[in-house]
Amino acid sequence: MCISTAATVWSGVADVATGLTLQSPVEWLRDLRLVEMLFSRKVQSISMYKQNNTGKDVQHEISDLAGRNQAVPTESAVLSDIRLSAPSVARSRSLFNDSHLGATNWLFKTRGDNDFRLQLNFLYDRNDQWQTRETAYSDLADGAVVTEERDVRGIRTEYTGEMLYRVNKDKTYLTNTLTGYADFNRSHGNSVHQGRAVEERVKPRKRYVSDKFELIRNMAKNRSFSLTSSFNYSHLPATLLVCDGSAEQISLGSVYWDTYTSFRHKISGFNVTYQAGFRLKSQNLSTIVEDETTDRYREHRLYLTPMINYQRHGLKINVRLPVSLLHRSFNGDHQSRVVVEPTALASYEFSPYLSASLSHRVMFRPSEVKTTSSVPIYTSYATMRKGYGRLDHTTTAATTLSLQYKNVMSGLFANAQFSHSGLYGTRLYRSRLDSHGIYYRESTDRQTNSDVFNVYGRVSKSFGTTGLSISLTGSYQWNNYQLLAGKDLISCRMKELQLGVGLAYRPLSLLSFEGASSLERYRQDNLSHPSQGIPAINSFRHSLKCFVLPGNWQIKWSNECYHSSDESKPFSFFSDFSVSYRTKTYEVGLACNNIFGNRNYEYRLVAATQTVFTINRLRPREFLAKLSFNL
Repeated sequence: MCISTAATVWSGVADVATGLTLQSPVEWLRDLRLVEMLFSRKVQSISMYKQNNTGKDVQHEISDLAGRNQAVPTESAVLSDIRLSAPSVARSRSLFNDSHLGATNWLFKTRGDNDFRLQLNFLYDRNDQWQTRETAYSDLADGAVVTEERDVRGIRTEYTGEMLYRVNKDKTYLTNTLTGYADFNRSHGNSVHQGRAVEERVKPRKRYVSDKFELIRNMAKNRSFSLTSSFNYSHLPATLLVCDGSAEQISLGSVYWDTYTSFRHKISGFNVTYQAGFRLKSQNLSTIVEDETTDRYREHRLYLTPMINYQRHGLKINVRLPVSLLHRSFNGDHQSRVVVEPTALASYEFSPYLSASLSHRVMFRPSEVKTTSSVPIYTSYATMRKGYGRLDHTTTAATTLSLQYKNVMSGLFANAQFSHSGLYGTRLYRSRLDSHGIYYRESTDRQTNSDVFNVYGRVSKSFGTTGLSISLTGSYQWNNYQLLAGKDLISCRMKELQLGVGLAYRPLSLLSFEGASSLERYRQDNLSHPSQGIPAINSFRHSLKCFVLPGNWQIKWSNECYHSSDESKPFSFFSDFSVSYRTKTYEVGLACNNIFGNRNYEYRLVAATQTVFTINRLRPREFLAKLSFNL
């Protein structure tokens, strides 16, 4: 948004679309976007309102002022809204929504030419979901299968407010961001679980207040000093109706505080930074099923992080060596230890065309109250988890090697990557299924390690004035892990192969094509009992888009088809068509989606501990008329 020295200027844009579903039941469709903008020397603003029930996911279209990289961590919930798994087709084909979103963002320039920003957001989203699901669990000794037919509605009502004050001078940079959030979300529905009719109901609520202060002071001789402090208080009360008729109440409260100071200077071409600070995390989890229990987790961390950066003749080196004294407590259990988490990144440009990078990172991950609590916690209406009951942690180590080639003149681009990620000290869970079909997972004293390897490559080539470009993509990933099936420890390997080809061609200025095909192959090998492995499943996706652009007209025809080696999954084909006329001041258009009226999508998913066959309902054939104009 630019600041103008001229008189105050208001401007705006309106996008309006309306239509009908062309399959029973007939419903009225609407898609509305209103944007207002104000420009003046001391004040600028942008406000927006959106309303949509055509399958557009508008709830992620607002970004906070502070930005993701500066956000204060907030507590994650134990319970969440009912969200059924979505098929691999475009999200807009399976989203039955009614969304209302509003936001206003104001910037004020103070007398000292500092920034004061205010942003307010509102979201109301109703989402209807239907799904038939059959789940076979690999970690159950008898290979039990759970069937579900679910008809649920989720309603999200969320409010967010944020204030930012910023001073940006030659020697001083200061910013403070205050954020508040509250929601009134709820989900409910009627389902058939293991042949028995059950009611689903959950109310996951979240409120938090957070603040982040940052001060940077530049000094002589390329030195600087900084002070940063972050605070968050979160309160997450929730209620859940379990499929056996019992009710669960959960209340999670947490406090997060992190304050650190940094000093930066330069030594013989090396940029050296020292960061020292203190971090506090406090969590209280209260659960009521029959009796009330409360678990308390505390984490105190005093840390020092030397960082070294070096750059010369195409070589870049970045090394971080965080060392911390960590004290943790869970109920009556206490533990103190020194934690070292090194990170190193090196990259080198062999030439203007070829470069390489190598990175390695080690992370210590403490288990928090949600996973540590030994109280049986229902995380959904038919799933229960019981934690270890004592202080626990895992360690991860990740290494990545990548090569990149780019030649703009010839239009050739290529990159290759190999990565390994190890997860060590993971707690093994023992699982069972009770007579109500509730899936229980209980932590044991046994631990396991897992390794994930991935090889990835991509090559793309554009052929200059011919208007043709081709890309080839491939990746192969394998995951070695262990799980408990009854009392038996089983070694498994999950393998995933992905291959893809993309093509774009513009033979004429008014005609262009975009096409893509991909293969996904999944296979689970049971290394302990090879005969019990899951055969490979091949899934294919093909798409072709055609654009015709005569003058002010734009005609678009999109086609997608999906098929699989799984005989239970039928061939699926989708086609959409739209035409619009655009000028500098307005645009009008017509669109028809899902021309062939496919209403269901079936697919099978192979995961580490389960194989799932799912049937999802899709949006019907739809017709929309669109109008966009400047206000």
